[in-house]
Order: sequence, then C-alpha cells, then structure tokens
Amino acid sequence: MKKNAPTNYVVHPLIEGRWSPRAFEDQPISEQQIRSIFEAARWSPSSRNEQPWRFIVASRLSHPKEFKNILTALDESNQGWAVRASMLAVSFAKKDFEHDNSVNSHSWYDVGLATAQMTVQASQFGISIHQMAGFDEAKIRADFKVPDNYEAIVSMALGFVGNPKTLSPELEKRERAPRVREPQTAFVFGKRWKSPFVS
Repeated sequence: MKKNAPTNYVVHPLIEGRWSPRAFEDQPISEQQIRSIFEAARWSPSSRNEQPWRFIVASRLSHPKEFKNILTALDESNQGWAVRASMLAVSFAKKDFEHDNSVNSHSWYDVGLATAQMTVQASQFGISIHQMAGFDEAKIRADFKVPDNYEAIVSMALGFVGNPKTLSPELEKRERAPRVREPQTAFVFGKRWKSPFVS
C-alpha cells in the first residue's frame, strides 16, 4: 500500500512517499538496512557537533525480551498494532554538553534532525518508521538502565508496510484515509507574522 503525499510543489520522491503506517508485514529488516538507517542519523548535523542522539533498538525476532520491554511501555492503543513491527526503538537526547556540562537546549532539535534523516533513509529501502509520543518513559528508564542526563524523546515502530485489513476497523479506516497537511501560507511568513511569504 502506498500513500504518496498530494504535494503542491515538487519534492524528493522519498519525502513524497514517506508516511506512518500501522499495518506491518511479517518481514525482518536486514542488518545492512538497519545499519544504513542509523548511519543516516550518525551524519545528521548537531549543535557544536555534540551528536546528542542515542537509540535503544530491539528486533522482534532477534531480541524478543527487549522488544517486549519497549512494546509494553507503549500506550495500550499503540501496542495492538506495534506488536507486528519488525523492530521497535526509542530515541534519547543527552541533556548536557560534553565540553562543559552546561544545558544543551538544542538537543531535542538535534535528535529530531537525526530521526528525520533516518526516516528518509528507511524510505529508500521501502521501510517505514512510525513515531509515537505515547509511551512510559519511567518504564523504559528502569528496563534499560538509562542515565539521568538522557531524556526519552520518541518511540518508533519500524517495518515494511502491511495489509490494513490486519488492523481493527477503526484503525483500518485511518490507515486508508487521505493524507492532509496545512498549506504553506499557514506557516511560511514574510513581512510579518501570519503574512504569507511572497518571493
């Protein structure tokens, strides 16, 4: 199943085709593919080249205990479909700078950039990454012994798009729904706030 974005202007096909499915195929992600996805994160830009991103990753087949630990930390509404993902992951941001231990107020932004690059790289392989804000950070911290100076940002389900019929009727309807975005005039401003940019 494909859900290409109905763009108003030309964008890269990998961006046009990227979306966040809930239905996943029972197909493993190869070692080379997952390493390439995290290599994309590795080469993301960051403030002072601090590279504050960290990821906990678990394969459903190779790491069932860790996979279950992440899965059961997800909100119940996400557990039902995420259980079919090939892999689950959680991203973290290092809250302080390495050089002087001061607060790194840009770490969340940098982790977001790294994750965005991951989603584009994954798309090249036909792999989707569905990001979720709903998860129990305290459980993840306890299960994986996360240090205090790292903050959990987002959980992720990774896999190949599957058949929407494997979902509940409500989720299948959402899976098949058209993709919608605000127009550029709602967020790209020029002379003043809310004044659309004109080139």
